[in-house]
Amino acid sequence: MSDCLQNLVHTVLCSLYIGLFPCWVYSVLTVRDGHVIPRPRGGNWGKILISSRMISYLFCLIFSVIVPFILSDVYISDAVAAATISLACLISMGSELVMLRWLKHTSMMNTCFWFFLMVCLIPGLKIALEGLINHDDDPRHVVLLLRWIFAAISSILQVFSNTSVLPPDITSQSAASAVSFLTFGWFTDLVWKGWKAPLVHQNIPDLQPEVTVTENAKILFRQLDKDRKEGRRFVLWKTLVMKFSYYYWLGMFLFYARLVFVFCNPMLVKMIIQFVGDESEPEWRGILYAVTLFVSNVCAVALDHHGMLYVNLTANRMRIATISAVYRKTLRLSNAARQRFTTGEITNLMSVDAKRILDTVPFTYFIAVAPSEILISLALIYYNLGWS
Repeated sequence: MSDCLQNLVHTVLCSLYIGLFPCWVYSVLTVRDGHVIPRPRGGNWGKILISSRMISYLFCLIFSVIVPFILSDVYISDAVAAATISLACLISMGSELVMLRWLKHTSMMNTCFWFFLMVCLIPGLKIALEGLINHDDDPRHVVLLLRWIFAAISSILQVFSNTSVLPPDITSQSAASAVSFLTFGWFTDLVWKGWKAPLVHQNIPDLQPEVTVTENAKILFRQLDKDRKEGRRFVLWKTLVMKFSYYYWLGMFLFYARLVFVFCNPMLVKMIIQFVGDESEPEWRGILYAVTLFVSNVCAVALDHHGMLYVNLTANRMRIATISAVYRKTLRLSNAARQRFTTGEITNLMSVDAKRILDTVPFTYFIAVAPSEILISLALIYYNLGWS
């Protein structure tokens, strides 16, 4: 990979991170706005973690600034790449202060940025290692090696969450770091406990606030009271779609994003086959194809599981709200109305009929995703094979 292409990749990645930083700050401030900030549990872990991150960011910044000054031939792309990486390091240091001030324990944006920056710096690491092995006295090799090491340290430190800013009674999912959330690592301890011994009630973690009966029933009844005050007829299915479909559409978005990685895999396999058959191809392309194939599969699996998580979350919230509405209605029935329904019919409404929402909603995404998958598959078959 040429130096110009490497600098372009670094510049684009860092510019994207810099551009998203104001949006991230705004999201942090708006989430906390109007909410009572719970008292954090405290401890020295947060100080150690933040100090380690700040030091690694600082050293990555220093070695990025040094790179253009030790090159024999400096181009504009070298200076721009060094400047954007340095600015991104400064912004990362600022983000740590924002998270500390607003008691945010992890950052998905920082986690993704430092991981991709570490990956993008691998070609420079390869050049540095080859130069050091060949006993090249060029100081650039040492600087590139140290820059990659501190970028890797910064990426590894994102695995841990700053639990000292969290309240003691928070759920394990809410306390998970961005990496743990993406990989469902927060669920690992429960799986190991269940594998070693049967689980008991004390082993089950608390539910997230968005799936509790109190929260979902409050949303439904608030809309019911609003419709009554405004003289409108309350429609259950319409309310369920309006008030509980946010996570459903988020899951649908993840399913569609997954298609990009799913259909990249056969194209990458084709490139690998062509690479093996052409000896004139540089070695780094084969490594890049293999790494990209691995990352593509990992991203596809992660998007698929998180999409299914959000769709099932929507189904459970709708089911909880429906059961709460039926239960509330049964408590307010008059004696004359109660004679029209048996206890078994009411029980079926709350158990069997409400459960159909849980069985139906998670699989409705097939209706939207399946045609897209079929069309993309046919287009790729035509592109590679033509009319047969």
